[in-house]
Amino acid sequence: YLTTHRNTLERRSLSAGHEWYALQRPRPALRTGMSELKLYWSQITNVPQFALVREEILPDTKGFVMLGGPLRYLCGVLNSSLVAWWMRNNATTTPYGTIQWKSHTIEALPVPMPNEPHQRQLESLVEEATRVRSKDATGDVDDVQHEMDSLVYDLYGLTEEEVAVVEDAMAHQRG
Repeated sequence: YLTTHRNTLERRSLSAGHEWYALQRPRPALRTGMSELKLYWSQITNVPQFALVREEILPDTKGFVMLGGPLRYLCGVLNSSLVAWWMRNNATTTPYGTIQWKSHTIEALPVPMPNEPHQRQLESLVEEATRVRSKDATGDVDDVQHEMDSLVYDLYGLTEEEVAVVEDAMAHQRG
């Protein structure tokens, strides 16, 4: 079949190193927006690991990218203890029990629309945590994380009792 269509196939634009019969072709449309600010996360991890990235990246099959929207705000919400707790209780896991942060699960999360002061405050905390971690990948951001968690609890309207449930569960998970 391929041989009968060789002339047509040879006229395609191919990636370097691919023969005329190769199925892989360059897809410039996939690169659109990849040099802009984006939210990146890994699919398999027990803790939220959402990161703001400016570099041009194309994730592999175990990573995801979100473009557009209030990415700094979303980074703060998605890295919160509340979302980690929700994922631990609702998301699918690997056979070994590791949470799978699949894109369809993240897209289905009910994320509240913030008022402007809440959004600015959360985005400021995300930038502070980013500054600390850009200098030292293991830098201490516990105080910033606690402030972000408090804001997220407030955004979702959690009671003190509900916050205690989340905090206790997360403390137990951390060991």
